[in-house]
Amino acid sequence: MPKSKIEIDVIASTKPQYQVDKEDTLILGGQCAGICYLNGDRDVFNEEKEKTLKRVNLTLKNGHHSVYEHSSMSLHIKNLPKILSILLVSEKQYSASIKSGRYTRMDRVSDKEKKLYNKWYEKFNKRIEEVYPKIPERLRDKLSMENARYIISVFTPTQGIYTFNIRQLNYIIDWFKEYIEENRGEENYFKENLIKAMEQFIDATSMYHIDDMVSGKNRSLSLFRKDYINYDEYFGDTYSVNYNCSFVELEQILRHRTINYTILDDISKEPERFFIPPIFDDGSNLEKEWLEDLDSVKDIYPNATMFKINERGLVENFIMKCYERLCGAAQLETMLQTKETLEKYIDNTDGKLKTELERYLKASCLYPDKECKMPCVWGSRRGIERRI
Repeated sequence: MPKSKIEIDVIASTKPQYQVDKEDTLILGGQCAGICYLNGDRDVFNEEKEKTLKRVNLTLKNGHHSVYEHSSMSLHIKNLPKILSILLVSEKQYSASIKSGRYTRMDRVSDKEKKLYNKWYEKFNKRIEEVYPKIPERLRDKLSMENARYIISVFTPTQGIYTFNIRQLNYIIDWFKEYIEENRGEENYFKENLIKAMEQFIDATSMYHIDDMVSGKNRSLSLFRKDYINYDEYFGDTYSVNYNCSFVELEQILRHRTINYTILDDISKEPERFFIPPIFDDGSNLEKEWLEDLDSVKDIYPNATMFKINERGLVENFIMKCYERLCGAAQLETMLQTKETLEKYIDNTDGKLKTELERYLKASCLYPDKECKMPCVWGSRRGIERRI
């Protein structure tokens, strides 16, 4: 056992309101690469700049890009279409704080969308009061906003703080360029507007673009399906399940970065199916009016658009998802799907794994090692049986 004590030196850290220079990110990566090849106790952080830059050139050319993950930047991105935000967070290596459609009004929309949004905010408010007259007005207001946002476009501009390391940012830029190249010239509202947003993103981050920093490992935007994968369903220590979800749910579940999500349908096609909030009675006039209004804006791809996705991961990570989503405070569509997947998982396994999974088929506030610090109004039973 060595007698020397652990030593820690801070060599870089985030400073608010400071914009790091691209060369500085390369220098830090080159110095970190020096540690990988270090002989003795040479101080790579005070070596000659030319030596560091030579190492930078070497690592960029040979694909040793992991050393550049030590440099990151936090970007305040405004006027970002929600669909592009979804793509950014689907790539897992990020931190993001994004304007919420659950807690704030999404008002930067067309006049038609604004009219529909306000209309359905009022209708949801009234319907929630009819079904659940005892819930507080503040919660009713939040739930009304949360559900009214289904009617507006997935291209609605939002804003947020996104933190990427320099390697991941350059990989994303490269994958956007590939998508643009493959889909340019198609007369399709979805692809045309997504390409415009990608081009603006590439232009706005050009100060951090590095020519030689591309993946080169047969990678592309992870949210779109790969032809060589079957996406079959199976359940064991790993699992794969297919189901339909909306853009609203997709945005929620992508926060589970230990789980892989892939869109199986062509979401650029004009929408054909929409999410119907369970608080509407089947076949009711309210449901019919909801679908008619969604059909009137289907050309701009409302958030309620439904499409098939594949979810794959480790059973431990799915259980972690249950901790967060089988909850009275979770977004309803996501909660219902998590519950359905858990039931399917239990039905398709046996032994100790089945017994373990059965422990989680209830509201997560009842899990033995979870402390609910902000109890909801629903209670443990109604929390996963609610309709809103």
